[in-house]
Amino acid sequence: MTEGDVPPVALAEQPQSNKRLWKFGAWVTGAWLGGFAIYVFICWAAVVKMHPNEFGDFLAGVFAPLAFLWLVLGFFQQGEELQNSAAALWLQGRELQNSVEQQRELVNVTREQLKFESEVLQQQRDEMARNAQPVLSITGGMMTHSSGIMTKKQFYVGNHGKTCTKFRVRFTSARKVVCAQSIDMLERGQRISCEFDPSKVHTTALYVTATYLDERMVEGKKRWRLYRTGDKYAVKVLGEEADQDQVA
Repeated sequence: MTEGDVPPVALAEQPQSNKRLWKFGAWVTGAWLGGFAIYVFICWAAVVKMHPNEFGDFLAGVFAPLAFLWLVLGFFQQGEELQNSAAALWLQGRELQNSVEQQRELVNVTREQLKFESEVLQQQRDEMARNAQPVLSITGGMMTHSSGIMTKKQFYVGNHGKTCTKFRVRFTSARKVVCAQSIDMLERGQRISCEFDPSKVHTTALYVTATYLDERMVEGKKRWRLYRTGDKYAVKVLGEEADQDQVA
């Protein structure tokens, strides 16, 4: 326990101190009045012969010391009461400090709880978002050759997840659309085809962009890159960390 943790006055000792003061004052007063009574009894003849002014001075001389005694005792008692007030204020300050610390701990606990609930809610939202998404894939279809040159290439974009609406897919090369298809609803297990003439595509890379509305009616997008090597195309999913190449 540090010095600041000790109250300036022990409150439990103050009632005993007050009792000691009162007992001391009562004892001195009783002894003084007892001595006064004995004096009056012994000197009764002289007392009754006193004039009123002399008798008043006599009483003033008797009770003045008692008044001074109780004045001093009251001064000490007032000092102890001030110490009592200081101790009470100290205890109130300690209680207020403890209350502030408890409130701070409560705020920290509440903040941690809100953070945890927010994380759980975000995880639930992410899970709902994943469960509402279609699972799209792109595969190659038939191809047509003329004089050894491929003149038509077909691709399928299929859905293996949740049904999506307002589905649209575009094949672009050098920012030019070479094929585009759309459908109001692409259900699970359904696919949409798109074909183009590779001989009219002057780049080896094609980019495929599919846009849709998931089950929550939230816009979504998925992109692929088609890289031509001979008569085959390597398919790469864009925007994902674990991209895998496929041949279509």
